[in-house]
Amino acid sequence: SECKSPSSAYCIIVTSISINIIKNSNFIGLMFHNIENFLKLPPTTLYNLLLGSIEFTNGAKLIELSSLSIPLKLSIISFILSFSGLSVIAQVSSITSSAKPNMTKYTLYKGVQGLLSFFITLFVSYFLLKTKEVSNLNLNTSLIYYNFYKIYLFIFIILLFTLFIFIIRNKLKKNLHSSKF
Repeated sequence: SECKSPSSAYCIIVTSISINIIKNSNFIGLMFHNIENFLKLPPTTLYNLLLGSIEFTNGAKLIELSSLSIPLKLSIISFILSFSGLSVIAQVSSITSSAKPNMTKYTLYKGVQGLLSFFITLFVSYFLLKTKEVSNLNLNTSLIYYNFYKIYLFIFIILLFTLFIFIIRNKLKKNLHSSKF
């Protein structure tokens, strides 16, 4: 991707170095292994989530390769992509620094967006995805059937709801600004 400023390139470099330090640190790996064992989570779940919250491309790939169920994989990847990772947030901060946005609030909203994406994906995937074994070999492969019409209908309803909220909000703003006391 294109860097808009020198500090944006700096963010990318720092993120890449951070990920490499985490990946090569036995202490961090052991710490996550112990936490996952204590919480009875599948191996590398929290570790991959951490890497995904820093940089979403690597995190999504690591989650995809994990032993989690398909709905949980999809939900975690949805969170990671919606949150966008600290790398992208740092780049946004760098690019918009002249406008002085409240990055704490932005990051919090990105976290909320990620959580909403996680739960929506989890809900949709448990009800709309069906798996069917396609081989009698001892392979962990399955074919996923999507009920596309249901997914599209769900997305369409969400988009309509969002449009409705946007129109109402704009009308309320116009009414507030046009009313004189």
